[in-house]
Amino acid sequence: MAFTLPSIAVSTSPDGKQVARFGHDFPLAAIDAAGLSARRQAEGCCGSLAKAVADCEVVICTAIGRGAAGHLAQAGVRLAIVPEGTLVDAAVTLYRSGRLQAGGEPSACDHGHAHDHGHDHNHGCKG
Repeated sequence: MAFTLPSIAVSTSPDGKQVARFGHDFPLAAIDAAGLSARRQAEGCCGSLAKAVADCEVVICTAIGRGAAGHLAQAGVRLAIVPEGTLVDAAVTLYRSGRLQAGGEPSACDHGHAHDHGHDHNHGCKG
């Protein structure tokens, strides 16, 4: 029986080069065992974003709000936080080599920043 690596989701900058915050304004890429990347699209609340990566083992990002982290946890997707400026390829290599562990805490994104999520700030989203 062959072992295959599960897909890794990465929240990326618009140019796809750096890891970014997990959120509505940022693209997601799912990277499979062969290193092939596919864009994931989701609209609406952070629950929709979590559904878009529900088949992935982990989401790598620089920051995530508590609501989004909760949606990922409910979907069985783990979380790995990296510093801002980390390149996507480097983050994936670190994770696959075991040098980046899943289990990060929600960070630096408790809806106190200036962008519109399209839903209320009490996380009453239905997604």
